[in-house]
Amino acid sequence: MVKFFHDHPLNKQNRFNMLLLDHGEHFIQDRRVSFSPLSVQQDLELQQAQSFNRSNCITGKLKICSRSIVFEPQDSFSPIIKFPFDNIKKNHQIQPIEINDDNESKNENGMNHNDLGFDNNNGNNNDDDNSNNNRSSNIFAFRFECEKIIEIKAYNKIGPYKSRDGDKRFLFILHRGDLRQILDTIQTLRNIHYNISTSNTSSSSSSSSSSSSSSSSSSSSSSSSELLETIISNNLPPSVPFNITDLKDYHEQLYNLTNNSNRNSSRNSSRNSNNDGSIDAVFCRQIQPLLATPGYAMVTNKRFYLRPAVIDNAPPNSITTSSGSSSGSSVCYELQSIRRIFSKRHLLQQTGLELMMCNSDNNNSSNNNNNNINEYVSVLFVFDTQEIRDRVVSLITSKCKHHLETDTLQTLTEAWSSGKLSNFDYLLQLNYHSGRSINDLTRYPVFPHILNEYALDNNSVTPPDLNDVNNYRDLTKPIGALNAKRLAYFKERFRAMPRPPSIDNSINKKYNNQRNINLNSTSDKHNTNNNGSSSGSSSGSNDILPPSGNLQDDTLAHVDPPFMYGTHYSTPGYVLYYLVRTAPEHMLCLQNGKFDTPDRLFLSVSRSYQSCLQNPTDVKELIPEFFAGNGNFLVNHQRLELGQSQTGKWIDHVELPTWCKTPKDFINFNRKALESNYVSQNLHHWIDLIFGYNQRGANAEQSDNVFYHLTYESEVDIAVRRLRNQYTIQNSDQSSRGSTGNDNTNDYTNGNSGSDINSSSSNSSSSSRIEHWMDRRDRAALETQICEFGQCPSQLFTTPHIQKKKIL
Repeated sequence: MVKFFHDHPLNKQNRFNMLLLDHGEHFIQDRRVSFSPLSVQQDLELQQAQSFNRSNCITGKLKICSRSIVFEPQDSFSPIIKFPFDNIKKNHQIQPIEINDDNESKNENGMNHNDLGFDNNNGNNNDDDNSNNNRSSNIFAFRFECEKIIEIKAYNKIGPYKSRDGDKRFLFILHRGDLRQILDTIQTLRNIHYNISTSNTSSSSSSSSSSSSSSSSSSSSSSSSELLETIISNNLPPSVPFNITDLKDYHEQLYNLTNNSNRNSSRNSSRNSNNDGSIDAVFCRQIQPLLATPGYAMVTNKRFYLRPAVIDNAPPNSITTSSGSSSGSSVCYELQSIRRIFSKRHLLQQTGLELMMCNSDNNNSSNNNNNNINEYVSVLFVFDTQEIRDRVVSLITSKCKHHLETDTLQTLTEAWSSGKLSNFDYLLQLNYHSGRSINDLTRYPVFPHILNEYALDNNSVTPPDLNDVNNYRDLTKPIGALNAKRLAYFKERFRAMPRPPSIDNSINKKYNNQRNINLNSTSDKHNTNNNGSSSGSSSGSNDILPPSGNLQDDTLAHVDPPFMYGTHYSTPGYVLYYLVRTAPEHMLCLQNGKFDTPDRLFLSVSRSYQSCLQNPTDVKELIPEFFAGNGNFLVNHQRLELGQSQTGKWIDHVELPTWCKTPKDFINFNRKALESNYVSQNLHHWIDLIFGYNQRGANAEQSDNVFYHLTYESEVDIAVRRLRNQYTIQNSDQSSRGSTGNDNTNDYTNGNSGSDINSSSSNSSSSSRIEHWMDRRDRAALETQICEFGQCPSQLFTTPHIQKKKIL
């Protein structure tokens, strides 16, 4: 049985998790504190008399994050409180307060504040003997005002976040640590957040602003982002010495995963071994839906170890232990249990690694040709570079070669065609081979709608006849083309969309001529792509796009290719639409602390399918949960308050067809339909649309199967190359002007006015800065496209897929 991520709920003992933070927000550190909201009177008394009674304080942990402060109370029934930096007055400086403790002698348990673990020194060095003598009666704290707070998990119940408006004052009393250092960290993070937010707002709202102000805004955002990365990197070194006490067997041989050639790179600077002979574990992240948990990986001759990092509040139990076991502070996976290894693309880079492992009960299985991939569990990791990922793959493969399944796509297709592999298993294999994973919502496995008989007005308790072809969806067409009337609308819109010009049209020729004029005083050495080949020619292979504003008639050069469907058949939102009842915290994370509007939730199987047929913005397919498992995602086991529909009905369980008695019956019938003769004889058509030769190009257009261009992996690669070339040219223009005395540069160009951009050192620095700046803005936009709007699977077949042999 497939082990889905929502079958393993988040650890309830740790109420705080990274899903409570904004997308892209980082956890920095936490401290134990006492917390109290302040009335206006209490705040005045505190500032005037500098005294406060701690008896009403709440003990808990203060989480310092890159966009907010979060307080997690020790009392599990009290809500977690989030203080977004946007709601803390921008000009309000958070100041430390030294206060007298009115309740210093004893608390209700008969303990003073030193007994409670307070460290009055707080890292402040003071040589005044009198002040040292008085410290026993003083404690160190800080206060701030917040216009809006967010309350989460009140009464330890998962539900929509609650906002509390109005100026409020809050006091935090630090138990241990350097108060000044903590406040400096908070203020630095606030400044970074304001600079980035201001830059993003100005760049999106003032497209007509001058180039100098745009450069200044970009420079501020870039330097702020670099500072944030520095803070994070200080907590996450590229490698750490592996703790040999984590080994299950001291006779295990540790393998080096680093390389001396990486010494000068930013994160990958690491050593082969330490002075004490120990070997470093390399940084990686375990990818789970909407989560990337940092840790450090090590490979031995028997096991793959993963040690959770301290940052992101990731204790060992936040690392997935499916088919793994705890070993000291690490989680380890037996190499003998690994059956498949997939090198994966994660967002824009080939740095992912997915391990498919058999359950612990089947570790001794010697069957190397078990194609029932649904019986395995998987873990997905992302490394800093493809080089490190490939080295890990090579090591694991060399140690697992005797029990790895090495079936090629051709072998799998032949096994399916001859009836040795079920339709479900074959589809799951295709999903994994095309880069999809149940651990990544941006590339979640996609399955087809099979039945079209879900009508609620049919009160028959008899399920549809699987021998009647009229009860099946047409698998030769994409979901968006099943309704002829809606398809006509899509095709008309597609025909009306402007087409981008060809690469050798007059606009590009004019741009290339202007570019050559601008660069006539410099060499084309700096205009190279990643392969080192010249990108300065105007040949048809040039992927350069003209920067906005350089030409009067460059508008069409930025026109996106036309598409039929502006939405996609698989997105994180669609996956969680189906799974909201079993993964509510993921949905709240994706929806900014709210469930979707009640009438937009997954209410009914029939209504959901009708929406896929009629709604012009809904072309979603299904997920594997509809064909495997126990159907728990259809039941509101957690008694979530999902709201009330417009008809006044409270949303609870998913409404099933009348011919189903239980969710399990529904899943079993769907699986039976998937394995039916009709589907077996027609499934190859759907495979052609999703994984095969009708996925893109002229065949896709003829099949009414054209999606937005950035949902295709190859188009994303082209966009990255074009942006890289574009900023190379912009950098050249900036440097050329600088050499003539026009100092109009910013931090993503060569900042030395008049420098020799033909020198190798200047060229290298300039190129790295261009890549660095592009990562900050444009790569973030591309990653947002991937994360929110869906991706097509990698194309596996370029010729028509064979039909499954008919089984008599």
